[in-house]
Amino acid sequence: MTGMPLLRDRHLTSSNGRDEFKREVIRTLQERAGNRCSAPDCRKLTTGPNFNPEKATRIGVGAHITAAAYGGPRFDESMTPGERSSIRNGIWLCQNCARMIDVDPKRYSVHRLLSWKHDAEQEANDEVEGRPRQLPADDEEQEDGWICPFCKSFVGLENHVCLGCRAEVIRGSTAKERDNAMKVGLLVGALTAFGVFGLMPQWLNSTFGWQVPATFGLGLVALGIGGGLALLSGLGCILFDERLHRRRPPRFFRPTLT
Repeated sequence: MTGMPLLRDRHLTSSNGRDEFKREVIRTLQERAGNRCSAPDCRKLTTGPNFNPEKATRIGVGAHITAAAYGGPRFDESMTPGERSSIRNGIWLCQNCARMIDVDPKRYSVHRLLSWKHDAEQEANDEVEGRPRQLPADDEEQEDGWICPFCKSFVGLENHVCLGCRAEVIRGSTAKERDNAMKVGLLVGALTAFGVFGLMPQWLNSTFGWQVPATFGLGLVALGIGGGLALLSGLGCILFDERLHRRRPPRFFRPTLT
């Protein structure tokens, strides 16, 4: 294959709203994968000699696990631009496999690509250290899960604790985050109730000359309605916060010694 463009460079600059990888990120992805495609059924070298003795043929791509721009395969709108362009969101693949994962994103999920990346880097590390290569074959029926950021162990979707380092796996909001969400919701609900029952009658009277009684004449009933509104607002904030966190990969927390 001659005259092939350096496709890795398509991730170097940001255009059309894409959160691209920096050149250093692409190079590190390539090196961490041992200069091989990370797809377990491929694993071909991504560089080799060109017919021109002064050139090399390159077929490697630093691919995004979640899309670099809105509407792309596996796009996660909850991620920041920095997270999308970070090395954690990249995987080293050959051109064919990079195209394959993008045209069939349902088959090649985020979980699956993270597993590919972990296994490819582990294989490269084993080879550097002189251990035999033991990369498992890809199986579509294999268990989905996540890679622990602390010990690099595989954690199944149903596991709540990493067996490698005992880190707790949190897939939604933490208790503290739920408490904070409830407080925000209660405050919003209370302010809304005060605006409706406390300020609105005064505004209607001063603006239109009406004779609307305080709290619309509901008295203590308005207080109960306001309390219920605040409670519903608090619960709504908890549900929103939980949903927001569950759209992201789970977080791992290791116990700290005190």
